[in-house]
Amino acid sequence: MKHALATATLFLATAIPLATSPLAIMAVLAFEPSISQQVDFSRKIAPLIEQHCLGCHNDRDRRGGLSLVSAQQALQGGESGPVIVPGDPTSSYLLDLLEPVDGKAEMPQAAKPLAAESRELIREWIRQGAPWPTDVVLKPSVWCSLQPLSRPTVPPLSPELA
Repeated sequence: MKHALATATLFLATAIPLATSPLAIMAVLAFEPSISQQVDFSRKIAPLIEQHCLGCHNDRDRRGGLSLVSAQQALQGGESGPVIVPGDPTSSYLLDLLEPVDGKAEMPQAAKPLAAESRELIREWIRQGAPWPTDVVLKPSVWCSLQPLSRPTVPPLSPELA
């Protein structure tokens, strides 16, 4: 018993000063996106929406009356009302749809739930006000088999090979 108490006391005596040291605080600030850095919509959020959402929630399909191709349409919401409440992740229905329960999330349908890191990134983006540049319009990916055929340009033959 004395050994356990001595170990706990030693741990607390060394851990508390380390946790409050300037170096430890700087390390936390460097890795905590909610404190130190703005989530970049174009590099972090747009690819997630394009990959996991636009297959069903685009201008053509609008499943549930929702299109996520532009800021205006995303903020307008769908048949269930607004899905994104800028600055308020707890009121944003989108996060409820993405959060898995018993390993299954409502969205994306018929797919694995988004990774915890992706969900947290979306949560942080919403917390930061869900900034979405007005000139950015997302486009659903088109299967290569549905794209028009084109003849590739043939490079000129180099003189050494001629």
